[in-house]
Amino acid sequence: MAALGHHLVTHIPASLSPDDTKLWEDIHPLIEKDGLEAALLNYAPSASLEAAIVQSTGEFIANAEANIISEVFNKSRTLRLTKLIPHLLKPDAGIPIVTTNYDRLAELACEEAGLGVDTMFCGHFAARLEPQDSYWSFAVVSNWWVRTCATSSQ
Repeated sequence: MAALGHHLVTHIPASLSPDDTKLWEDIHPLIEKDGLEAALLNYAPSASLEAAIVQSTGEFIANAEANIISEVFNKSRTLRLTKLIPHLLKPDAGIPIVTTNYDRLAELACEEAGLGVDTMFCGHFAARLEPQDSYWSFAVVSNWWVRTCATSSQ
């Protein structure tokens, strides 16, 4: 979370509205002092500032994930889950892995450990949810994720 906070402090666009700029000037010093969550709890961002934060967060995560995947493919990094998998019991039904969101790095770790991954989707480019077809194609690792979202009343 600290790396994300630092990224936001240095990458939130300078093209914010004057009101958002003022609010961001209140928020960003607290990010490095108290952490991202505490800063955003002290000063709720406007809808447009939140959109800028979401956009910048998405860019940060995409870049970090791409770097990690590249390191794994270049054999300069081994994911911790890849190291753990050989030590797990592997029941016939597969190893259930539950994540808070769709996690490509968990899938990559399993594949690097020599296991197939069942995401319950069939197809590569236009995948559609078909748990039964997916289950019967191979059942080694089941990657389930729990979607979480925050809602706000306007």
